[in-house]
Amino acid sequence: MNTINGGSVQANVKFKRLKKNYRLIVNVPGISPEELNVDIFNDKLTVCKLTDTYESNVKVPKVHAIVTLPRDVDYQRIEAYGEDEKLVVNLPFNHDGRGYHKKIDVRQFPDSGLF
Repeated sequence: MNTINGGSVQANVKFKRLKKNYRLIVNVPGISPEELNVDIFNDKLTVCKLTDTYESNVKVPKVHAIVTLPRDVDYQRIEAYGEDEKLVVNLPFNHDGRGYHKKIDVRQFPDSGLF
């Protein structure tokens, strides 16, 4: 088990592309997947476990992993599962995001007096 910052656990993170989705696997020795928080902020997926400090109102991350999400992920359909001692996050494709192309024809504006 690797520790950083005075006792924080370094998560082992694997991110791979499959046929129908991306898959993120996070292995954190000694921490159950159900104890982990998974959040998305803009294009960042964050995995962490917060622990109490000596001050009761302050929490610090014991585990912290951040993954930048590809543009073609459907954020609304992301799901996370605990599998043995691993957190598995499935990130389905948003087919509009990757390789999307549309030709837009430029036409004469119907009433040129509006501009």
